[in-house]
Amino acid sequence: MAFAIESLSIFVRKLLAFIVYSNKEILLLDNRDSFTYNLVHLLKSLHAKPRILDSLKYLDNEVVKFEKILFSPGPGIPDHFPAMKSILSNYQSKQRILGICLGHQAIAEFYGAKLFKQVVVQHGQVKQVINKATHLNSIISTMPAVFDVGLYHSWAIDAESMPDSLHVTCISEDQIIMGIKHKTYNIEGIQFHPESFLTKLGKELLENWLAT
Repeated sequence: MAFAIESLSIFVRKLLAFIVYSNKEILLLDNRDSFTYNLVHLLKSLHAKPRILDSLKYLDNEVVKFEKILFSPGPGIPDHFPAMKSILSNYQSKQRILGICLGHQAIAEFYGAKLFKQVVVQHGQVKQVINKATHLNSIISTMPAVFDVGLYHSWAIDAESMPDSLHVTCISEDQIIMGIKHKTYNIEGIQFHPESFLTKLGKELLENWLAT
């Protein structure tokens, strides 16, 4: 019975993603990352239609028509790509926003968290993360209690600086914050890369985002 219910839930999620976002444009803010076109391919496989906008050529009037905005990964730190925080400032209550890696860090910083540079750089590493979002309406909620993800980052969120406005949705086995969600707005971030082959459930995560 439990398996049947879970299978039905997966089917409904896939159907919602297809119905709601089939051929609908999603803004993909490109922070000049080599993974951007992997994200494009993954989104297209889910019947979404990503529109790529160079983060360093951002124009505010190009954002308003999109219901969903995806902040891509990228090199460096969030301050190198100020368009993300500008979009959050202007559209946090209007659009659904998902940040990946650098995008996740930009969301955290915008709401008051601090970042720290890790002693061990996580590039091409597989780590287990623990689902902390089973009680939340999050893209992480339907994931297993523990699941593997692919990491490609040097910086991470300082847990002690986390603001009250954000939930932690998942953490790594070494207690690094791997996912966040705003308590009021439809804004989430994930530190890991769903488009990487190292993240086996990455497609399901993006499907969850499209269906919400």
